[in-house]
Amino acid sequence: MGAWGIGLYSSDFAQDLGGAVKAVARLPFPPEALLRYLATTEPGSADNPKDEDHTVFWLTVADQFARRGIDCPAAQERAMAIIADGADLAMMAWTRNPSPNGAPCWRRCAKPSPLR
Repeated sequence: MGAWGIGLYSSDFAQDLGGAVKAVARLPFPPEALLRYLATTEPGSADNPKDEDHTVFWLTVADQFARRGIDCPAAQERAMAIIADGADLAMMAWTRNPSPNGAPCWRRCAKPSPLR
């Protein structure tokens, strides 16, 4: 994994997946078939909720489908469930390097600096 940040497209995985969705979206198949194809290319991330890229997979696919006008209820429902139960925030906090006081690095870095 490369570039980290708090945005959805801050990881290399999300950026690569966005490119994959762009390519797959051109195929003449129904949305469910496109989703199945993407899920088979990244089975660990798509199928395993404990995978650190699981939430990124579903949120990215749902976002990319929406941006391209692809109506895929299965992707939308998975993304909304992830947001509703806080799995995205929990995974983000878990994958960040915690500071000595236990706060994730991204939260520590987001605080205003007295030097600015």
